[in-house]
Amino acid sequence: MGFDASKVYARSVAVIYALFAIMGLIPHLDTVFGLIPIHGNDTWLHGLIACVSAFFGWAPVANEPTSDHPHTGGGTPMPR
Repeated sequence: MGFDASKVYARSVAVIYALFAIMGLIPHLDTVFGLIPIHGNDTWLHGLIACVSAFFGWAPVANEPTSDHPHTGGGTPMPR
């Protein structure tokens, strides 16, 4: 569950911060409905955070670890 939960979290952060970045570019939404200003350099920071989170949220999974023991055929997946 840990790996799946971390991917869901990274994807959620990517979507939320992408929305913040888009809101920062729209003149009437750049203050989050009058609560917090998110214009200027905050827009680029939110865009950067969204990109990094999207990379980790949707990146392909690396190969499973393999065993190089000579009796297992070398390069076969390790049992779980």
